[in-house]
Amino acid sequence: MKDLLNWKSFSKYRNQLFGIAIILILLFHSTIFVNYGKFSVVFSQFNLGVEMFLFLSGMGLYFSYSKNPGYLQFEKKRFLSVGITYLIIPLPFCIWQNFVEKRSFLYFLFDLSSLSYWFKTENSPGWYVSLVLILYIVYPLLYKCIFGKSKSTYRAVIVTSVMIIVFVASIYYLSRNTEHFWLCVERAYTRIPVFILGCCCGKFIYEKQKFGWKTALFFAFCLLTVAAMNGINFRLRYFLTVLPIMLVMIIIVYLFTEVFRLKLIGLVLNFFGGITLELYLVHNYISEALQYYNLKKPVYYLLTVVVSVPVSYAIAAIRKNISAKNKSAP
Repeated sequence: MKDLLNWKSFSKYRNQLFGIAIILILLFHSTIFVNYGKFSVVFSQFNLGVEMFLFLSGMGLYFSYSKNPGYLQFEKKRFLSVGITYLIIPLPFCIWQNFVEKRSFLYFLFDLSSLSYWFKTENSPGWYVSLVLILYIVYPLLYKCIFGKSKSTYRAVIVTSVMIIVFVASIYYLSRNTEHFWLCVERAYTRIPVFILGCCCGKFIYEKQKFGWKTALFFAFCLLTVAAMNGINFRLRYFLTVLPIMLVMIIIVYLFTEVFRLKLIGLVLNFFGGITLELYLVHNYISEALQYYNLKKPVYYLLTVVVSVPVSYAIAAIRKNISAKNKSAP
C-alpha cells in the first residue's frame, strides 16, 4: 500500500484507469436509453471518464515527448495512432448521415474530418477526437512553455497554474457572453484545463516522485474546489477532483487484484483499457444512429455495447499492428 502513495502509481495503473474511464462513459451514455430512477443522478456523473481520458493522455504525452522530443516524429506517431482509428470508424456513420439527411459531398467531408464540430451546435460523436488532434499539434509548444529548458518543478507548477486560471477565466467569460459560439465549443473547450493538469503532473509521475505533505494539501484543495468550479461551469467540477478520485480508484483496483487476488478484474480493466478510443467512438456512433430513429430502449443500448466490443477490438488490433510496423521501420 505504501508504494501506491507515489505519483508513479498513475503510470503503473494507467491501463486499468483507462478501462474504468471507458466503462464509466458507457454507463453515462446508457442514461439516454435507460431510466435509472433515483440513481440517475449518480449515473449522470460518470462523464468524469472524459476527464480521466484527457488527464491520462496529457500524462502519456509527457512520457512520449520526454523520450523523443523531435516534433515531426512525435506528431507522426500520434496522428498515425488516432488517425487510423478515426478514419475507419466515422466513415459508415457519415455516409449514412449524409444519405438520410441528403447533405452535400462537401458537408460529408466536413463531418468526416470532424471540423464540423467547431461550427455546429448539434452534438457530434467525433468531438473528442477533434479536440485531441488539436492538443497533439500544440503539445510540443505547451511542453516548452510549462517546463522550459530547466524543467524546474516550481516553474512547471507556476506556469500550469497561470494557464489554468486563464482558461477558467475565459470559460467564465465565453459561457456568459458568446452564446452561439459557446454552444459549439463548450464540450471540448471546458476539458482543456484537465489536459494541461495531466501534462504538468506527467513530470511528477515520470520522475516517480513520492507524495508529501504538499501533495496531500493539493489533493485536499482539489476536493474543496468542487462547488466553486461548478459555479463557473458545471463541467469544471471534475477537472481538479479527477486526481484524488483516480487515486481512490487505484487503491480499490490494488485491493481487488493484489489483496483479494481477484485477477479477473484486472484482466477485464486491462482489456477495456486497450480499446478505449475505438470503443468510445464505435458505441457513440451506433447509439447516435439509433437515436435518429428514436430507438431508445435499454435493449438497443445493450446490443450496441455487445456489438461495439468485438468491432473495437478488431480495429484496435489493426491500429496496434500498423503502429508496431511503423516503430520497427528504419
